[in-house]
Amino acid sequence: MSGSWARHLIPALRDRVSEPHWLRVERTRRGQWLGLRSEVSGGSSWHQFDLEAQTSTPVSPLEDRDLPGLPIAVSSCLAQGWEVSLLAHKVGRRALIQCRRPLPHRHPETEAKLVKVYRRDRHVMRRWQSLNAAPQEHLRTPGILEWQALPPLLHLELCPGSSLHELWQQGLESGEQGQRVAEILGWLQSHSPPVEVPPHTIDDELRGLQQRLQDYQEIVADPGPQPARVLAMVREALQREANQASAFSHRDFHDKQVLIAGSTTTLIDLDLVTSAPPALDAGNVLAHMRLRGLQGLLQDWQAVAAPVVEWSHQQGLHQSLPRWTAATLLRLALIYCRRRSPADLLAQLFQSAADALHSSAEWQLLLKKGD
Repeated sequence: MSGSWARHLIPALRDRVSEPHWLRVERTRRGQWLGLRSEVSGGSSWHQFDLEAQTSTPVSPLEDRDLPGLPIAVSSCLAQGWEVSLLAHKVGRRALIQCRRPLPHRHPETEAKLVKVYRRDRHVMRRWQSLNAAPQEHLRTPGILEWQALPPLLHLELCPGSSLHELWQQGLESGEQGQRVAEILGWLQSHSPPVEVPPHTIDDELRGLQQRLQDYQEIVADPGPQPARVLAMVREALQREANQASAFSHRDFHDKQVLIAGSTTTLIDLDLVTSAPPALDAGNVLAHMRLRGLQGLLQDWQAVAAPVVEWSHQQGLHQSLPRWTAATLLRLALIYCRRRSPADLLAQLFQSAADALHSSAEWQLLLKKGD
């Protein structure tokens, strides 16, 4: 795949990320171009591009001026005797650090924790507490250890287990995993949405897709008519749901957000929790299962997805599910144009979105079950 993933980009970006160590490109809120580069150490780092000079400059996470809480969090944890490692950093937006007690000072209760660093407080505690206060026997969310409003820092329990994504990378897949996902969907919708948190509406979804399409058309050398055509189809389909009542929604529900540890399932990353159309979460996770199939992680993605479809039909969402699945597949295609991926993935995702809307081709048997 060396360099081939970038062949569709405009020349200025394509030439900049032609080497195989570049993983993705992003544009910051300030309009600057960034590239994520894999390192020999096994990690990755962001670099800022000067497209005219064809140069790149490493971006230091601790010097991210839009995340002043990151150096504060690191310094505080180090001062308290934690070993600190940076797990994720999205320039100008958020970061995640892991803290561990050095041996032999570890205690089971405080062996490790996570600290999430935010640019802004977008109702973080309201979102996290909406589920955190109501665990079930086998379903849970990470415990909240501490919240700091300025700068916004959320300290969380580090939960055991492997994500579904990690299990699928190891070739471990089963229909039982789909049943766990369906159980989470039911658990989510048994809750009332958090109060005083802006809802996610159909108009919000369509605005987001339109913005991603504009970004796609700016960075892809030959965008062609298919993305805009699929968006028009998705818009028409979603607008039929304008009068549907909202429900509790995770809003970023996919395989990397679900941890499995024995009989316990942990749902993580509640940063976007709100009220939304009731089929949004099911469509989102279903589209990601299709993506993992296209990426070669799921050998029988339909078998894993079947419990999700069955749950959706039991909730009366059989008409809505194809629409929200298609919306997510479209969004994934518009996102993955900037990431290292097989050359035919984008075309497959666009086509899958169109097929999902009509419950045809690869979606025909799956989405029409229970009709």
